[in-house]
Amino acid sequence: MEEISFEEAKPLLEKGKRLVWLGVEDKSYIAELLGIDESKILQLSPQEIFYMHPEKAKELEDHPFICYHGNTSRAIGKILESRGVNIKSIKGGITGIIGREL
Repeated sequence: MEEISFEEAKPLLEKGKRLVWLGVEDKSYIAELLGIDESKILQLSPQEIFYMHPEKAKELEDHPFICYHGNTSRAIGKILESRGVNIKSIKGGITGIIGREL
């Protein structure tokens, strides 16, 4: 698992990776906050990822993950890493990007 900034994640989104949003707010709201197209966001709960079939989890390889403060993304990243799947975790989460709580 690698921690990256949102700016470092943008080129990944342009190359077809999707931003994996781990929060409960609708991805349309997150897209609006971040100024990106909603189609570039995949909304999954940490529980869905934890219980995900390994083949399905492998599809998340190298996708940037984002949560509220960066802690959940890092935790999920470590879990996936132990299963052979490497992801990118956005440093500071969405609050670090927008400068406020949701």
